[in-house]
Amino acid sequence: MRNSSVKLLIRARPTKIAVLVLIPLLWLWLGFSFSLHEIFTVLDHVQATNQHIQALQQTLKNINLQNSLGDNSALQTQLSQIRNQLNETGGDLNYLNNEMNRFHGLVEVAKVITPFRADLETAQYLLEGGQDFIVAGDLALATGQKALDSVGNLNNFAIAGLDNPDAQGSQTAPTANDAQSGLIAPAKLDEISAGLAQVQGWLEKGIACFNRIPYHDLKADGTTAKTVDQLRAQIATLSGGLAEANQGLATVRRALGFDEPANYMVMVQDADELRANGGFAGNYILLTLWHGQMVSFLFDNIYKPDKAIAANTVLRVPNPYFDWWGLNDPSMRFNFGLRDSTSLTPDWPATTQIAQNLLYQEGVSGALTGLIALNPGFIKNILQTIGPVYVTALPDYDHEEVTAANFTERIHYHQALDEQQLGLNSLQRKKFTRYLAAEMLGAIKKLSKNKVADIGKAAFTSFDQKDLLVYLADPTAEKLIDGLGWSGRVNQSKASLGNSATADYFYFVDDNVVYNKTNGVVKQQISDSISFNLDGSTTHHTTLNYDYFGELPIYERYANFDHQVYNRFYLPQSSQLLERSGFQEQSGLVQQYGRDVWGQLLTVPAGQKRNYGFSWQTTPLVGLHQVGGSASYELVLQKQPGANFNYQVTLKPPEGLKITSIEGVLSPPTNPDGSVKLLDGLLIGDVHIKVTLTKA
Repeated sequence: MRNSSVKLLIRARPTKIAVLVLIPLLWLWLGFSFSLHEIFTVLDHVQATNQHIQALQQTLKNINLQNSLGDNSALQTQLSQIRNQLNETGGDLNYLNNEMNRFHGLVEVAKVITPFRADLETAQYLLEGGQDFIVAGDLALATGQKALDSVGNLNNFAIAGLDNPDAQGSQTAPTANDAQSGLIAPAKLDEISAGLAQVQGWLEKGIACFNRIPYHDLKADGTTAKTVDQLRAQIATLSGGLAEANQGLATVRRALGFDEPANYMVMVQDADELRANGGFAGNYILLTLWHGQMVSFLFDNIYKPDKAIAANTVLRVPNPYFDWWGLNDPSMRFNFGLRDSTSLTPDWPATTQIAQNLLYQEGVSGALTGLIALNPGFIKNILQTIGPVYVTALPDYDHEEVTAANFTERIHYHQALDEQQLGLNSLQRKKFTRYLAAEMLGAIKKLSKNKVADIGKAAFTSFDQKDLLVYLADPTAEKLIDGLGWSGRVNQSKASLGNSATADYFYFVDDNVVYNKTNGVVKQQISDSISFNLDGSTTHHTTLNYDYFGELPIYERYANFDHQVYNRFYLPQSSQLLERSGFQEQSGLVQQYGRDVWGQLLTVPAGQKRNYGFSWQTTPLVGLHQVGGSASYELVLQKQPGANFNYQVTLKPPEGLKITSIEGVLSPPTNPDGSVKLLDGLLIGDVHIKVTLTKA
């Protein structure tokens, strides 16, 4: 009976018995085929690959962090480090792939007779795709280096009209010869484009391997599945980065006039006469770029086109600014002009639309590729990089030294003296500014390549500090600029960064409505005390401190000695105004850019101090919510372009909660009452603060 049962078992389950016998034999064979040394060598390469990938990720994080802080001084070293890490990772992957191929037959058998088919196939595709990604990364580095090296020799870069400051400008049409010079040669851009196409090809090849992974056959909570999930997120980041690089290249081509001439207007602004977008635009520049070369340049007094059209046409202030514009002089509501376009709104894209309409009406220019605001902070950053310059071309200036510390004062001095001699509407009244620009250009053109890179850093710093604002008419290019935070747009998002919570918001804007240079001798401090409420709302008690600490120089005393401003608070929508105190005139609620806007007029006499109060309460913020005994709060604080305001922002948590971490600013010490001072000093750029709280 027993023998017949065994025979029956053998006849019924021959396959299972074969598997039970062959699997141990297979692993014994594998054990003998691999020497112990080879096994440890493979394991070493797996571990080394993991370490190299982690090191590579850390290097990329360091680059992102330093770029966010405006520091790219170590970029070349970091690029070399990435290249070495890629080569090391590629060597490990190549070794592992060769080992997999060496025992290809055994691997294929193991797929059939062991439960590890999905893991083995995943390993094969990861190794194959990983090598493709390494090639793509290496090509991307080479292309990036080519982009860094593609900037032409500044000694060959001429600006028509500035190289000869006595000329009022140039309207030279682009020619074929202009395509052979400029900041970036056309052939270099073609090489960069071809390099990005190669990166795209290898990246797609690697993604194709990755997509063949039998993901649904892997254990959902297994190590292999988790690794694949992590790589999927990284591949999405790589693909997004490549798409941004291609968009960036296309933007550069359009911005520098490689496809057709690019026409720009630059508003040269004076923050000592502060306006909503940085300062009074006393001068403007019209320029044309063709293949990276500036082939047309016009530097002009902004009053010239304004006065020319005012003789025959009444320009009315556009809505919704009519009600408050000209509070101190209502006749100005019908005497609007290009000079006033930077006063109405702190939103630079909206300002550009106002300016573009005025350019059409005043016959100054047609459609623009872009409009740029240039505030004094940018010039200061440039002068700190290149050092003092000397205006020596005219006898009147007698070897005038201009530095980062005195350039605004020197410009005001000479413009005021020239105005007395030449009249307000004379272009020659601004001749010192033109000669200063020419001298600065000459100094920049003599810089070494490393110093030219420092000029680039100064520009990036100025963008972050909102001393440079850019609007590009091309929607794709403007989206890219907006993503970098350089567009000067009023933040309209109701959601905070990183989650769906509603962020608190505060944007304070001052507008000098008397048209003197009093901002140069008035110190301002905004103190905002924020308290949490149990319903998730916040209450803000804000004090504005104005200190008119010094006298204006004689040559800066124009129409009025008083410091008179119209300021605005941009707040979260549906906020409740609690109190305003000390203001002369107060506007009602205006809704703009998805924000509540409250405006008010104030006057500070020379040599005096004034304090003003403004309090409000937000609606309940989703950002303050209890999750496992913790809560979160986020605040977006925007800086007015050109402004130098000191901010003191204090945050007090609700009863029963304590602040445990702060992101976006340096973590301050906690006061005895549990409050913290989030900001205490000069606000140099937009700030996004995230606070985490736990039960006390």
